[in-house]
Amino acid sequence: NGPNSRFRLNARFVRRGACSMRPEHVEVKRWLLKARHDRTAIEKIFTPDCQELDVAAFHCQQAIEKTLKAYLVFCSIPFEKVHDLGRLLDHCSRADPGFESLRDDVEPLTLYATTYRYPGPADPTREQVEHALTIVEAVWSFVREHLPESLTS
Repeated sequence: NGPNSRFRLNARFVRRGACSMRPEHVEVKRWLLKARHDRTAIEKIFTPDCQELDVAAFHCQQAIEKTLKAYLVFCSIPFEKVHDLGRLLDHCSRADPGFESLRDDVEPLTLYATTYRYPGPADPTREQVEHALTIVEAVWSFVREHLPESLTS
């Protein structure tokens, strides 16, 4: 598994005869589930008295990353194991140039994968996390519109 290795399907999660869903569709659902878990974590953490703004910001980046990766798996587009949202958007845009409309909002959130995970000069503000959360929801909605309903329900 080098830097250019492609995400591979895990056949043990595809039960024979369980459904007529293609293996890559099962993987799409698995990526979306992981993204949904990040969204749920944000909802639980990001309360009016939230002290863990750094953790909420990290989960915003993660939710977007996993949602974009779900789309790439659906399109059978190889991707590296990266947290760079701009690079993931590059890949998504190859399949649908409409993803470029997300770039200005999404790309800056790449920093949330590392900047706030470790001690540093400052934690994100409540306003930054609120803004990131609106971007999470925008990306989630955008990708859902580009996938069959059977994968997003």
